[in-house]
Amino acid sequence: VNSFHRWGAVEVRESLDVVASCGDLIEAVRHRSRPTFGIMWHPERVEVPDPDDVLLMQSIFGARS
Repeated sequence: VNSFHRWGAVEVRESLDVVASCGDLIEAVRHRSRPTFGIMWHPERVEVPDPDDVLLMQSIFGARS
């Protein structure tokens, strides 16, 4: 996780799965049955975009034509 802070959750509800963390802090979650994500990270802070970050953004906001 591209993290520049110490903010994040330390626990989640039963309906959420942790998909990214930094140490003991949860920085990304996904709902188990709904198309809902919660993400706290800064993909724009890397010089060259990570292909996985690009795919994630395209899956959320739609691919550019």
